[in-house]
Amino acid sequence: MHTDIFTLNRADDICRLLTARLTGHRRPEDRPWRQDVIRHGLPVSALTGQGFTGINALLLWQAACRAQLTSRYWLTGDELRSLGGRIRPGHKPATVVRYRPEMSLFRVINLAQCDNLPPELTGGCPPLPAGNDAEYLTAWLDATEIPVVYREDTLPVWLLASDRFEMSAPPLTPAARSALAAQLVLASLHPQRAGPVPGGHTGPATLVAELGQAFLAARGGFILNSLPQWDGLPDEDPWFLFRAAKT
Repeated sequence: MHTDIFTLNRADDICRLLTARLTGHRRPEDRPWRQDVIRHGLPVSALTGQGFTGINALLLWQAACRAQLTSRYWLTGDELRSLGGRIRPGHKPATVVRYRPEMSLFRVINLAQCDNLPPELTGGCPPLPAGNDAEYLTAWLDATEIPVVYREDTLPVWLLASDRFEMSAPPLTPAARSALAAQLVLASLHPQRAGPVPGGHTGPATLVAELGQAFLAARGGFILNSLPQWDGLPDEDPWFLFRAAKT
């Protein structure tokens, strides 16, 4: 990596470039927020421990998927050089976005793509938190104070018109946990809580739910039981994927 930062002329150009990279494949199994990719956790800076979020998490999941990487830890070029490390032949850094002082692109490299690193960075990565994901989800559900109607053999669903959940009574099955995570994300978009719920034929509400579910699963070790369902059609707003990932 000869440089960490490079720029395009306009923020919209950066937006369109990165969105095209993430939506270039229409098949659900090509989405970088599916279970076999996110099971390694959210991407993290190897030196600071700070997690990558939003669009950057999606870009690094995609890079890890393409290079078949299992490490979730990343370094900038400056960090790699300061450690005396080098990139393994044949490997390439991934591109992510920086917002300050102005929007620009910079590159990071995965630990699994580097040689000559200090021993503390070459050992096994710390395991993801195990935790009781069902307990965590039900605690979050209680914290929302949204009414819940229990119906037999019903996967969790949030009803916008009445602003309530319907679901089977606990204990939650794996499928119910996955569904509840997605529905909790959607419920957070109620006009009383976060403005209008996204709509339209391109399925941004589905996209927001899928990304929120994936971020929850990556952070807490949840298991996603289905492939992404978003149809992949672009929105008129070039920032739609940035907004969905930020939500």
